Amino acid sequence: MPSLIEMKEQVRAEMGFPNLGAPNERQIIQKLLQHAQNLVSHASNTGHAWDEYELTISVSPDVADYQLNDARFGKALVVYTRDDSNSAHFVRAIPVFELQDLHFNLTLPNDAGLYTFTGFDDSQHSAMRVGYYHRAGVPYLRFYPTPKYACDYDVLFTTGDWAGSAALTDTPIFVEHNHLIVVRAAISLLADAEWFDDPDKNDRKATKKAMALQNDEKIYATQFNAGILNLHGAQMNSRWMPEID
Repeated sequence: MPSLIEMKEQVRAEMGFPNLGAPNERQIIQKLLQHAQNLVSHASNTGHAWDEYELTISVSPDVADYQLNDARFGKALVVYTRDDSNSAHFVRAIPVFELQDLHFNLTLPNDAGLYTFTGFDDSQHSAMRVGYYHRAGVPYLRFYPTPKYACDYDVLFTTGDWAGSAALTDTPIFVEHNHLIVVRAAISLLADAEWFDDPDKNDRKATKKAMALQNDEKIYATQFNAGILNLHGAQMNSRWMPEID
């Protein structure tokens, strides 16, 4: 599993080992971080649990909105009820909505949190929906109906800003697709690459390299796009064949 510092040399190799300093190391690392983050963001948009984490939210009576204090937070996937002190507790999944859709086809009185779902297993969890939103760049959750009892919920979320906290010794999340990150970084840096003292020779070299790398990028991107659509491996399926009814 190559780290960012090791991938830096892979980028230079894909570019045909241009002169040192053209591009410089800072430029290479910057492009690696940008393209690694782009894959993370792309995967996060699928809604699948790529690089999933959990965060416990302790709600208080009559407080609906809660700031999510985790620098890794990207997008909320689902919220679960949690009560470690109650052996009879049934875990419920609370769906996550866009904030503007939180009340769609569900209008409840202000005191709904006093009775919704309580008594079923002595649960204090009244949430039926959770709204996810950002305010001044900070992620929040809004519980509906407004909680009336103190209790805990677990929030499952995917990584957001991976690059912002990455170290040079870190390996990008999608290890099996590191070559895609390397090739994209190489393409981005060709305009700054120099192999010769003659600018015309550099331009011709960059043009030829760009054509070759773009072909590789299409091949690698196809596999990445196919891979992030499903977390599961191959499954047995029955194919419908009209000639065999």
